[in-house]
Amino acid sequence: MRRFVVVGKPIPKGNKKPIRRKNGKLGVREANPEAAVFGQLVKIISAKSAREQGRKVLAGPTAVQVHFEMPKPKSKLPDIREGWPAAKPDSDKLVRTVLDGLSNVQYEDDNGICWLLVTKRYVLDGQPPATTIQVDPLRPFHEATVPCFDCPRLKEMVKDEL
Repeated sequence: MRRFVVVGKPIPKGNKKPIRRKNGKLGVREANPEAAVFGQLVKIISAKSAREQGRKVLAGPTAVQVHFEMPKPKSKLPDIREGWPAAKPDSDKLVRTVLDGLSNVQYEDDNGICWLLVTKRYVLDGQPPATTIQVDPLRPFHEATVPCFDCPRLKEMVKDEL
């Protein structure tokens, strides 16, 4: 199991914006420049964790679990009381920043990710925002239908539909 924590506010990758370069050619840039800083932080902490654990870059089918703990907004909306941030930033844009930061450090390329679990919640009082990341090689599909890493009390968290 490869698990590590990146302390700090998670930053979404966002969309790309077209730009015109000095030479007149068109190019693209990230809409959110802070995403590059967060992605580099993920890469640095991931590389340090892999080095300390003596882990090599994974090749082949990979499972990734990412848990975002977001800062609470100042307002007291119903979703804050529930603890689930059903608001921006979008989970898919957050996870893009993380997955790009893990490429060539934890796994060869993010096209090898076959199992991805993403959760997002507000931090508990007194705790800093953080991102917990776990990366595991997948067993062959015929040996296990569900990857073996812990998703605590998922059944307890999901509401039954009426």
